[in-house]
Order: sequence, then structure tokens, then C-alpha cells
Amino acid sequence: MSKRLNFLIVLILLTWLTVIAQAPDQEKARVNSPPNLQHAQELLSLSQQQNYVNHHLALETAQEALALWQLTGDKAGIAQTYAQIARCYLVQSDLLEATQNYERTLVLWRELNDTKQQATTLIMLGFIEVRKGEWSSAISLLTQAQSFLSEQDATPMGQIADALGVIFNESGSPDKGLIQFRRAQEYYRQTPDERDDKRMMIDLGNTYFLLGDFSEALTYLQQALESFEPQSLDAAESHEDLGRVYSSLGEYAAAIQHLQSAIPIYERVGNPQEAARSRALLGQVYQHQGQPELARKYYEDSLIAFQALSDQLNQAAIHYSLGRLDLQGGQIDRAENHLRQSIEETENIRRVSTSRDLTTAFSASVHERYAAYIECLMRKHQSQPQQGLDILAFETNELSHARSLRELLRATQTNLIAGLDPQLAEQEKTLRQSLRVKEDSKVALLSTQYKKEELDALESELAQLEREYKQVTDTIRQRYPAYERITSPTTLSLQQIQAQVLTDDQTMLLEYSLGVDKSYVWAVTHTGFSSYELPGRAQIEAAVRQLYNLLTAPQPRPGEGFEQARARTLEAQGQVSSQISALSKTLLAPVADKLGTRRLLIVADGALQYIPFQALVMPANGNAAGSPANALAVEERALILDHEIISEPSASALALVLSESANRKPASKSVAILADPVFDIADSRIKSNNTGSLQAAAAASPNSEVTRAWDDVGVTGSETPPRLFSSREEADAIMSVIPWRTGFKAVGFDASRATAMGSDLGRYRVVHFATHALLDNEHPDLSGIILSLVDAKGQRQDGFLRLHDIYNLKLPVDLVVLSACQTGLGKDVKGEGLIGLTRGFMYAGASGVVASLWKVDDEATAALMKNFYVGLFEKGLSPAAALREAQLAMRQEKRWQEPYYWAGFVIQGQYAARGHNSYQPTPAVKLAVVSSAGLVLSLSVILVLWRRRRRNL
Repeated sequence: MSKRLNFLIVLILLTWLTVIAQAPDQEKARVNSPPNLQHAQELLSLSQQQNYVNHHLALETAQEALALWQLTGDKAGIAQTYAQIARCYLVQSDLLEATQNYERTLVLWRELNDTKQQATTLIMLGFIEVRKGEWSSAISLLTQAQSFLSEQDATPMGQIADALGVIFNESGSPDKGLIQFRRAQEYYRQTPDERDDKRMMIDLGNTYFLLGDFSEALTYLQQALESFEPQSLDAAESHEDLGRVYSSLGEYAAAIQHLQSAIPIYERVGNPQEAARSRALLGQVYQHQGQPELARKYYEDSLIAFQALSDQLNQAAIHYSLGRLDLQGGQIDRAENHLRQSIEETENIRRVSTSRDLTTAFSASVHERYAAYIECLMRKHQSQPQQGLDILAFETNELSHARSLRELLRATQTNLIAGLDPQLAEQEKTLRQSLRVKEDSKVALLSTQYKKEELDALESELAQLEREYKQVTDTIRQRYPAYERITSPTTLSLQQIQAQVLTDDQTMLLEYSLGVDKSYVWAVTHTGFSSYELPGRAQIEAAVRQLYNLLTAPQPRPGEGFEQARARTLEAQGQVSSQISALSKTLLAPVADKLGTRRLLIVADGALQYIPFQALVMPANGNAAGSPANALAVEERALILDHEIISEPSASALALVLSESANRKPASKSVAILADPVFDIADSRIKSNNTGSLQAAAAASPNSEVTRAWDDVGVTGSETPPRLFSSREEADAIMSVIPWRTGFKAVGFDASRATAMGSDLGRYRVVHFATHALLDNEHPDLSGIILSLVDAKGQRQDGFLRLHDIYNLKLPVDLVVLSACQTGLGKDVKGEGLIGLTRGFMYAGASGVVASLWKVDDEATAALMKNFYVGLFEKGLSPAAALREAQLAMRQEKRWQEPYYWAGFVIQGQYAARGHNSYQPTPAVKLAVVSSAGLVLSLSVILVLWRRRRRNL
């Protein structure tokens, strides 16, 4: 729960008093009004002053004022008093009463057509939604409020930015919160009240703390404390935040001193939530000091207060803290109870957000709660194996994984309701996806230094979409009462995963969870389930980082000479086998005797997502495929020799992909390829007689987003991407193996953003990009694919296919192949996985995505892709089987045998797509083939006859 909101309420109160003092003539005339009106105004002003020191007394005074206003029928007075009553309830954390009174206020201001007061009321309702953890609803109310304001309304505009900062901080995106607090600071500095600006030091200090910059946090918070009255609420908040920072620094005496200074101020003023939160922080300090009983006392006291306030955000946090405390103390049953409640309350909070950005960030901030619950269940399973607690642990892991991706994929489903009119279903799906994208665009805009007109335009588009979507869904609900239940995303149980995902005995799911003390792997088949314990996260992630560095050693490094690079690469290659062996033993030894020759679906966790499992080996003491059952030991054997390997974000997400693709009609075309784009005006493919136009193009600024993204991934912004000569050969090789006249090749200038954004690509089974990609692990929204940056005339053009462009694509295809560097990576968000291009294409409709985990070699990639498409179209293999065959072929060639050259590409999504050699061409293609064959036959006959005639002559 945000500690900012009560203080923002006080800020609104001060603004309210200013509005009254500067009110129009109608308000000023109240001084000479009848006694009832004048007394009502006096009571209202008194209540506003009392609310600083005694909330209960202030509420009683406001209710007296309301009775007098109601006698006179003065709507403006009644509205102001309802708002004051709402504030009295809000600072006491009675959110229901506060909401009801603000809603009464809003109705009256609408009747009076007072837009400024409507804005103020909407802001307050937004604060309440933040208190409840309903961030999307809060954002909606705040943006509605902003529509009534101008840039000159500095104080309320500052309050909106301030509240947005709170939302981003609480939902786990303090980098975005920092931007909004800076905006709020700019607005507040335009007002005469210095207190607004001083308070921003608290916000900024808290945000820097969340960003892990403790030094900067202390600087701001010390300045804030020195600038406020020692016994003020502002000082109490400064003490609380300083206590939090010192606790994280391990300076426990200083932390206790500051927290104990904050509590009596909160209690004196009547702020129970803030007092409870400070007690909880004291409990955390005592836990760190090794005083569990004292920690428990403070935790339990604060929990009672949060339960009385119906504060789910803080209840979830305290249950987690108590669960960890009990887990450390060996009280497993008690720990399980607290951790289960923490998960349940967290799930209630997570359900309210509709924005991908907010839910994704929140997943990262609460992921440790799921990990702790899993650890608790698995520890209890060791002593009580018959209770099936390892199954519950597995299902909890599924619950915590790829949540926002599951919701995204659910938003793309077309087969939600059997028998629904196809036209109505398509209309509902299109509007549903458009709304989701626009909501994400709004959150993305609000996280920047946005302009009001930009937000207003976006809000107008959203309002129109919402109206259209409501009309469609109302129609569907009338026909299908179960619509709401059907469209709610759910996590599958073990039995559902076995029935819907693991549909045969030839497939096994290996799902990993990395925990602080212990990690786990679950092996699941159509009829079987088993669980195993692994070392803690730190040990596994250290081994993964070491192996990744060895695997990618052949990648060129800036400023490195040939001999230096060669020596480093040879040294790494000498170590890679032993490191593969060591990591394989850690990850696979417990399950080795279960694998057989099954297809493996890998749900990795944390750093494991950066390692291609096809590069691993069967541990020496495992039973390899075909080895005698009584064999004591066998030699290590490459995993790829016996297994197709597919990476998955979660089994529940895969189930959605399989469900959607099973009901999709086969595409009418085979492969669409975009390759060898033109990046630079100096490219030899640009032919122009106008030297001046080329010079002007050279002087023009390149695309700013490309430049920014290019800088973020370590390339000088003035540089342009080097041409990928092998990508044209790659495209030609692919076209040579696919069915005749079923493919499409866009190379050079045609490999453009306009081509990618067009509707034609959705008619193909496979869409193939052979170009550069930019992956920004810190800011995934800056990621994208680089297509032609100049046109045939040498004029610069937008060739950056951004991540949000990819989300907007309509690509109901079997497969997207990203033949570019590091396209399988992204920002690693705990519980969500890698947020990057792969996720974007899956949302766009692709059933599967082939992508790379490192900067792949250009020539090796071209060779691998040709082999891949031979398997796909000439042999009719599934994408997973075709990739495996291509990698095996590369592995057997001496020049490509190192894993760096063949193991970098992984496949995610559908694993058993139909083969492509059974491709049936359209009637037009059949006619063309028959006509061509007939023409060739006729020409052959004519040639033979002509030759005979010449011989006879």
C-alpha cells in the first residue's frame, strides 16, 4: 500500500481551500448569506482544519455542515461537504465510505457543469483505486481528470503525475515512477506552495531506494527531513523511508531509531495504515538481526491493523514475511498457511490490471512469494510424500510463470465460444486485441514526459473502441450467458496439462524453478509425474553464466585484434565441453532415467532461459536411450541426438497456443521472406543521378528510435548496421526448396517496414526475417527488427519494426523465423520470462517462433536455415524436428561443429505442427503448374519433330 496517498489527500485539501478563497462572486456572496449558509461554511472550514490533527472530530463537524447545506439545497456547498466527508474517511482508510461520498460529489459537480471540481474529484477517486491496488482503474480515472485540465492547472496536473509515479512504483516499475515524479516536480514548482516541491524529495528518495541507489535515496530523504517541522506527517514519512533504506544497508540501529520516531507521529494524527507499515518494517529489521520472536510480534500487530483496513497489498506482504520467518524456523505447517494466504491475496491484486506493462512489472516484484511457497510445499513433501504437495508446488510454479503472456494469448483466441457466429467472433476478437494494445500504449505514454494532447488523442481512440466493444459483447452475452467465465484466463492443473499439452507418451515436460536455497525440476508426461531437488539459484546461475560466455566466445569483441580473438576463442573451446558436462549433470542427472527418446518441452526459469538445452549432454551416470537397463554407467551423449527440444514460457501458455492453432485453417501460401534490407545511402544498390539529393539524405538525421536503441545495445548511434550479404543467399536457398509459386521474397528495398506491416504476410504458413534485430534488455519497448532504412531514391525512411508494431500485426501463421542476432532474448522479468520479440510475435498470432540466443554467425545461419527448410518442406517434418535435423547436419561438419555455430537457434510454441511436404497448392497454382508442364511437353514434342525433319532433309 502506498504511503503517499494520505499526504496527497492533504495536498488536495490545501488546493480546495485555495479554490474557495478565489471562488467567483456566487461563492463570495455567502459572507452576507442567511445564518444557516454562513454557519455551514464555517463548519466546513473548521472540519478541513481539524482533519490535520483529529480525523474523527473533523468527520463529525463535516456531517453537521452537510445537514445545514441540505436544508438550503445549495448543490455547491453539498458537493464540497461530501468531498470533505470522503477525505475524512479516506485518511482513516475507510475506502468504501470514501468512494461513496466522492461519487456523490462527482454527480453534483456534473450537474453544475464544474469541470475543474470534476477533475479534482476524479483524482481523489483515482487515489482510492491505487490504495486498492487497482492500477488500471486508477489510470483511467486520472486520465479522465486530465481531460478537464490544461497545462496551466499546475497543482492538479502535478497531483496526477504524482499519483502515476505511485502507481509505477507500486507495480514494480520505479524507472517509470521516477519520470512521473520529475514531471510532478516541474508542475509543483509553478505553484506558490513550497511544500509541494519539498515533498517531492520524499518521493524521489523512495524511488531511488526502489531502484537500488541507496546513496541517492539517503541524500534526498535527509534533505526532506531537515526541511519539515519535526512533528509533522511529512517528517514521519521521511523517518519511515530513512528506516527502510538503513535497514537495506544493514545499519539496523539507525533504522530502528527512524522507524520508532515515525510511529508516534502517525498514531497521534490518526493514520493507522502508516503506523502499521512502520511496525512491519521494524519487524523486518528485527528479523534481520536474528530476533524472530520480536519480529513476529511486530508483524502480527501490523497484520491485525491491515486486516481491519482491508488492505490486501500489505496483508499479502506481511503474510509472506511471516511465512519466510516460519520457514527459517522450521515451522513448516505455519509457514504453509501464511504463504498460501499471501499467494491468494496477491492473485486477487494481480487480477485487476488489464495492462501488460503493469501486470508484467508486478510479477517481478512479487515472484519471491511464489518461490517461497514452492520451497515450503516441497520441503513438506519430503516428509509427507503421499499428500501430493509436489503437484501443488508444480501448479503454483505454473501460476507464477508467464502470467501476462497467458493473458495476451487469451486475448488472441478466436474459438472462445463454440457455435458463435464467425463474423461476430472475429469482430469481438479484433476489438479485444485493439483495446489491449491501446491500453498498453496508454501506459507506455504515461511512463514518459508526455504531452496532454497526445494523451487526449489516445483517450478519444480508447473511448470509441470501448463503445464498439461494449456493443459487441452485449450482443454475445445475450446469446451466451457463460461468456465471462469463458474469457477469464486460467492456469491449468496437472491433469489438464497432461490432457491438453502432453497428448502422447512421446513428449515430456521438464519445468524448472530456481529458489534461493533449493531449486526444483518437475518431469511430467501424459501419465506420469515426478519431482526432484536441485541446488540453489546462485550456484546454477553462476554455472549458466560461465557456460554462456564460453559458448559465445567466437563473437567478435570491439577493439580486439585477430590473434587476440583467436587465442581467446581457442581457450574457451577447450573449456566448453567440461562446463557443458557439469551443468548437464546438475540439471539433467535427476531425470536422466526418465527421458528415453522423448520430445522435451523445457520451461526454464531465470538464467536457464539463456542456455540452449540442445547443447547439453546426458550425464555419464544416466541411462541413455537404448542402453541396457542394468548398465551402471554410460558415456556422455549429446541430448540433441535423441531428443527434439522446444522451449516454452509455461505449459498453460502452450495450451492456449495449441488450442488456437488446432482450429486454424491452413494458409494458402508457404513462406514469406524479408531479407537483405538496405541500411545505408552508400549502399551500391542505390542508383541516383541526383548527387544533391543523396548528400541531403546523408545529412538527414537517422530514425531517432533506431539510434536510441542502437546506442542502448552498445553501437555508436552514427553507425548504420552492416549489410548482411549472406541473407540474400539464405533467401534464395529457401525459395529453392519450397513448393513452386507458393512463396514470397522481399529483398533489398522491398524488405521494408511497409511490407512487414501489410496484411499479406498472414496468408503464409511461415514468415522469415533475415536481417538485424535490436534487443534492449532494459527497455524492451525499444526492441525491434531493422528493415530497409532508405528507399530506392536514397531517401531515409522508417525501417524500424518496433515491438509495439509487432503486437499490432495480424500473423495467424504456423511459424515466424527470426534469422537475426539474439532475437530469442529480452528483459528477464521474474515469473514472466524474457520480454522481447518472441513474445510479440506470439501475441500477433504465430503458433511458433524460431529465434536465436546470441549473435549468430552470418554464413552458418544461412547454411542452417537451408537445411531447416529442406526438412520442413521436402521431408515434411514438424518445425521442431526440422530444426533438430538442421542442427545435427551442421554439427557433423567440421567448420560448424562448435555449439556456437549450430546451437544458438531455439524454437518456442507449437511443437507438433503438421508437416509441410503435404502442402496443397491453390487451384490457381495447380493450373499454372499443369499449364507450365503442358507447355514444356509441347515444346519438347515440337523440338523432337523439328530435329527429325532436319535429319530427313
